[in-house]
Amino acid sequence: MPASQLLHIGDNDVADAQAPRKLGVRALHFLPFDHEVADFLRLQHAASSLIVLDQAAPESVVLPCYSPFRPIFAVANLRPYAPETVIGYMSFGPVLYAYARFLMDEVEALQQQGKRVKVFFLLRDAYLLSAACEAYARKPVGKLVRIGRFVAVAASFKTRADVDYYISGIEPEYDDFHATAKRLLLPPEVAELLIRIAHQSDDPRTAFHQLLHDDDVLELIFKNSLALRLRLMRYMSKKMELEEGDTIILADTGYYGTTQEYLARTFEEELKVDILGRYVFASDEPYRAED
Repeated sequence: MPASQLLHIGDNDVADAQAPRKLGVRALHFLPFDHEVADFLRLQHAASSLIVLDQAAPESVVLPCYSPFRPIFAVANLRPYAPETVIGYMSFGPVLYAYARFLMDEVEALQQQGKRVKVFFLLRDAYLLSAACEAYARKPVGKLVRIGRFVAVAASFKTRADVDYYISGIEPEYDDFHATAKRLLLPPEVAELLIRIAHQSDDPRTAFHQLLHDDDVLELIFKNSLALRLRLMRYMSKKMELEEGDTIILADTGYYGTTQEYLARTFEEELKVDILGRYVFASDEPYRAED
């Protein structure tokens, strides 16, 4: 059959249109997307290459870019710059879809092991995760709860060892005395006094940490932490309806899992529950992995 009687159809301008025509083959360039969608996909691919941190840029650029909504882009009458298009399809939507599928698979796997699973989405960041999971599962999934990192840490101080554990995790370059005192629930006037005394030393950081171990200071930390811990336990019992033997999944955006770490240290044995974390993004080095 002569080349002129062949018709080649494809979506690549070079491989499916220009090259066949040079060989005398009739070619039809199929355009699956309009220009706006094509630009979005190009930007999406460019952005995805930036997060492949373990590879050189030239190598990461040629990696395939998974986009589960390409068929929708081709057939749907999308408004290119509408919020639901930009967020839902072009940017965070694919991530939300992937996370919802991941979380529901994790819940099913745990249930198959005989676990009684309860999912809690940590506000505010996990609100969209909750909505995505509900849309994916076509039914409500878990509950929205307000337990932040500050509360999880501040409610954890039962012993001197707990205070040491918290202090040992503070990187020197981020050791803000006021922030540390606030996390330890020290009253402002006490915090200011300790900080002022510490700054009179040649080594304020060491001096401040030593002052935190004074018996009177520790007693104040334990007292305030206990009050917060009891409030948190009441909230968890009432809002989260926890029962002995539950497997708790904390759903959040991530990154180190600090909230999960401190809640597990504080409540796993006391409430006799397992506390797991399932995140959108997670560090390769979980919080205090060595412990």
